[in-house]
Amino acid sequence: EGVKFMHIALTPCDRCRGRIRGYADRSGVGPNIKILLGTQMVPGGRAMVTTLDGLPPFNVNGIDLSTL
Repeated sequence: EGVKFMHIALTPCDRCRGRIRGYADRSGVGPNIKILLGTQMVPGGRAMVTTLDGLPPFNVNGIDLSTL
C-alpha cells in the first residue's frame, strides 16, 4: 500500500491558493508564480512545476504525478 502513494501529490486548497495569490500579487510576480508539487521524497518520487493558474483543481485524494 505504501508504494501506492509514491506518485501522489496534494495541491493547495482554495484558502492556500488565496494566500499564494496575495503574495504573488504583492511581489509583482502575479499568476506566473512557480508552484512545486512533490511526492514522497523517496527514490522514484516525482515532482511537477506549474504556475498558480496552471494548478489542477484541489482534490483531497491528491493527483497522480506518475501519468505526467
